[in-house]
Parts: sequence; C-alpha cells; structure tokens
Amino acid sequence: MLTLALVLAACDAGWQDALNMAYADWRYYETPLSFPDGYTLEPASFEDLEAWHGDNHIQALKAYKRSCLLLPEEIWGNSCRAARAIKSAGYNDKAAQRFFEDYFQPHFIMSPSQTTSLFTGYYEPILNGSYSQGGTYQTPLLRRPPDLNTRVWPARTIIEEAIAAQAPEVRDLAFVWVDDPVAAFFLHIQGSGRVRLEGGEEIRVAFEGKTGRPYTPIGRVLVARGALEKEKVSMQSIRAWLKAHPDKAASVMAENEAYIFFRPEALKPDDTGPVGAAGVPLIPERSLAVDQSVFSLGVPLWVETQVSVPGGGQHLWRRLMVAQDTGSAIRGVVRGDIFFGFGDEAAFRAGKMSAPGRLAILLPVQ
Repeated sequence: MLTLALVLAACDAGWQDALNMAYADWRYYETPLSFPDGYTLEPASFEDLEAWHGDNHIQALKAYKRSCLLLPEEIWGNSCRAARAIKSAGYNDKAAQRFFEDYFQPHFIMSPSQTTSLFTGYYEPILNGSYSQGGTYQTPLLRRPPDLNTRVWPARTIIEEAIAAQAPEVRDLAFVWVDDPVAAFFLHIQGSGRVRLEGGEEIRVAFEGKTGRPYTPIGRVLVARGALEKEKVSMQSIRAWLKAHPDKAASVMAENEAYIFFRPEALKPDDTGPVGAAGVPLIPERSLAVDQSVFSLGVPLWVETQVSVPGGGQHLWRRLMVAQDTGSAIRGVVRGDIFFGFGDEAAFRAGKMSAPGRLAILLPVQ
C-alpha cells in the first residue's frame, strides 16, 4: 500500500514541507488514508477544476462545516475554525468560494487505468405503510435485534420465512408494515428511506444494523439468467422486471442474502437527509459515500462525472462534495456514491447513475 504521506513526496516541496510532520502520523483517523500501488496525487489549481466557478460553494461549505467535527485539529484545525467563523446568515457564494481557495489545494487522484473509476447514486425512497399489519400492508421493516452481534444471522430467505410463519422472535421486531415487498427490498439496498403512513404522517426509517451476510447485486443475477441485458441494467429496469414477474421476484431477491434492520425517526422541518456513517445529516448532491479504507470521512472531494436526465441523455456533473457516508458496495479509490436526496427526480438520477469519472481531494494548505 502506498500511503498518502509517500504520495505527497512527489508534490511541491514547499507545500509538502508545511504538512510533512502532520501527515507522518495517521493515528487520529479511523483507518489510514491510503491508495493501492499505482495511484498518485497530482497537484492542481482551482482553475484546473472544470466548472469550479459555477459551483454552489455555499452548499459545499455547509457540508464541510458539518464534517469539521470529525477531522483532526492537527491538520484541519485552521480551515475548520475559519469555516465556523463564517456565519450562515449574510455570507455569499463568492465568500464561500474564497474560503476553499484560501485554505485548500486540490489534488487529482490519478489511477493506473481510467477503467477503475465508477460513480453511482443513492437516494431516500418513499414507501407507503402502517403501524399495523393488515390489508395491503404485509411486509414488515424490522428493528435491530438485541443479539445482532452475538449470534450468526441467517440469509434473507430464512428471515422472511420466519416472518411468514409468525415466528415471535422476528415478528416482535416489526415496527411498521409497508405495502410493497419490492419497494422494501430496494429500501434495504439504499439503507434508509421514508414511510408515508395512513393519515399522512411521514417518518424516516434509518439504518440500524445488518446481518453481515454477503450483498449480491440482483442486476447481476438477472443478467446471468438472461432476463436483462447488461447494458440496460438500472434500478428502474430491475424494478420493472420484478413487477412483471411476481412469480419469480421472491427467488431473485433471495439471491441477495444481506438483510438490513432499521429504526424509526421523526422528520424535522429543515430535514435534508438521513444521518450517514459520518454521524451528520446528509445533504442532497453534496454528500458522497466512499470507501473508508481509502478516505477518512469528512474530507472534501471534487467530483467530475455524468448524470442522467429525464427524457434521455446525460449532463456533466462537476461539484465539490464531502465524504460523509459509506456503503457495502462502495469499494475502491476513484469510487463514489452520490446522495441525491428523496423524491421522484432523486430516484431517477440514482437509479440511472453508473458512470466513470475523475476525483480530486482538497487538502489543507494552512
């Protein structure tokens, strides 16, 4: 493994000297910030970031300020103090832009092969549900079991069979029932979502744990069975196939053994998103899920990729984001999962999102 401290040896000597002592010891990160052999950092200017001047720097600053609680004082203290000093009321985008330009330098992450880059998306699905089982509400969402970490949990199929058999040790974990098993399955993939209850109340169902069984993308299963073409796999095409083949849907979904547990949360008026792995609420189109074995949560990252738009086609995505979440399928260096928020447009973008791209990390200069 090539640590960031070694990669920085190739950077501008003056800049490296200023941070050499700080980067020599990574004990304050949960995991080392490290790249596999072959990856390097290429120093850049903000002028090298395509569309930098057109970005919404206020939103990026809001995300960064939330993450300052996670970052070590030794390296990030100056920038975090400056960020906190910028009051939410009254500052403009130019001031936010100058903040990043004054306190950071971008470095493009250069991969051995451009084929190693991939950006996907996720969102908060909205399901219909009830606190009581009955009628169309037959699929439960389960709380975290008290013995989750002390026993070996079975695959998805076994848990669902126990639910169908009214097994009390599983049934007693149910806190809400939804009307669509396919929607519930995709909720497990996204990790959190919202449930619109009878009467109009809406709650968030947040990630609370998982069984540890292996995650299998069922798009891959459908391609292997000849049900879908690889080039046409998306959340929308998978969902459409499951809806069109109810007699086969359960067996296909069972191929993904992973099972997620949730907890209910009240929604607040200014709610932007669920709490991510970094422990702060996610901000739509500003929060990025990353591989935490590569990036420490809280670091700012510049993303260049493409996203699909309704009606067909793609447009360029050039945004400053912050590493605030993780995901079991997010593995690799130039790899990210964009949080798009909730609602129909977010679902469309996340479901279609699968594109190569470029990634730059912003590192502090003072």
